[in-house]
Amino acid sequence: RLWRLVVGEDGQLSSHLGANTDSKAFLGALHKTIEKVGTDTKEMKFNTAVAAMMELVNQAYKEPSITQDSVEKIVLLAAPYAPHICEELWEKLGHTQMIAHASWPSFDSSLFAEDQITIAVMVNGKKRGLLTLGKETSQKEALKMAKNDAAVKKHLDSQTLIKEIFVPGRAINFVVKPKK
Repeated sequence: RLWRLVVGEDGQLSSHLGANTDSKAFLGALHKTIEKVGTDTKEMKFNTAVAAMMELVNQAYKEPSITQDSVEKIVLLAAPYAPHICEELWEKLGHTQMIAHASWPSFDSSLFAEDQITIAVMVNGKKRGLLTLGKETSQKEALKMAKNDAAVKKHLDSQTLIKEIFVPGRAINFVVKPKK
């Protein structure tokens, strides 16, 4: 799959290459994979490193096109695991020096930081819904959004709200009792 990502059927560079910039989601996945493969390789967790690279290549296929720089980083990641094919790909990408002399790609952790989180919303300890929030959402705003969620709202109507419990980044729980 990596070969087909880089080389077209005519033996030249694939038409999938050539984007001016990569999507934010793909860049995040690329940098997260660089970090994971580097760490897993050092810790000799080769299976999980290969799995991460496979996921990245699958995501690259889903993109309309990707930059040559990103493809070169993917080839560099795969080089310790498939040195011969990566050496061929490296040459096709226009490099004259061997891939073994290229430096390991660096990653930018700010590119793969999650901007949003999903938390559980519970009523009396029973999960009634999920809420996706920005990381910087305030407690007041999160509680307001949870109360307005249709799945949660039906469990809050005709109930007396006793307590609101907010665990940042984890959950919201509403403690209710029936109205008298």
